[in-house]
Amino acid sequence: MWAHYANQFTGFCVAYSLARLLKALGDNISFVRMYYEETVPTVHRTSKDPSQLAKMVLSYKNYRWLYEREWRMFAGLGKVYYRDTKCVTKVYLGSRISETDRGKIERALGPLDIVVKPMTIDKYFITFEDQAD
Repeated sequence: MWAHYANQFTGFCVAYSLARLLKALGDNISFVRMYYEETVPTVHRTSKDPSQLAKMVLSYKNYRWLYEREWRMFAGLGKVYYRDTKCVTKVYLGSRISETDRGKIERALGPLDIVVKPMTIDKYFITFEDQAD
């Protein structure tokens, strides 16, 4: 997914402990497993709650994306905060991340004891190295 969502390996990926994350988020946050179909759901006139209808529509993708096995997080407008940084287990850095961005991430996460793992690509193999001290 690095080519799709991490700007051609220049981004980063945050790994969470799902159990800790669920405890650390507010009650107004929900997760939905994506559905992969040929067609998207159709919404007709209904008395159903508009936010539930929106969640339903936003939880579908074309079946060609099935390999993603994605979950979506739904929350109100604005930023989402979690109460415990221990729900973040690691941060993976793309192989093309800039030195400036890498330094910012490492400086921010160092005091929080969050492991940073830089990516190495060797032909068709991706590995993540332990952070150098």
